[in-house]
Amino acid sequence: YLPALNEIATGKYTSGWAAFGGENVVAELSEDLYKNKDSVVIPFADERYAEIKSIIAEVLGEMFMKNAYTPAQAVKEMKTRIANI
Repeated sequence: YLPALNEIATGKYTSGWAAFGGENVVAELSEDLYKNKDSVVIPFADERYAEIKSIIAEVLGEMFMKNAYTPAQAVKEMKTRIANI
């Protein structure tokens, strides 16, 4: 994806947006990503993402609403449940 980001950063494939005063926002963001490529983490969501979010929400709910876990126990429980997906 890096060569593509570099191409987009040049403005070759994008143009300014009226909503942003004609600024080429896509090119600017692409340039930032390209320049900081060694420190940027692009989130990745696979087919387990929805289930992981559900597990986290459920365990946090049990911790806060039912006092079922300490924070450390909640993290351990989340890891256990996520590992079983």
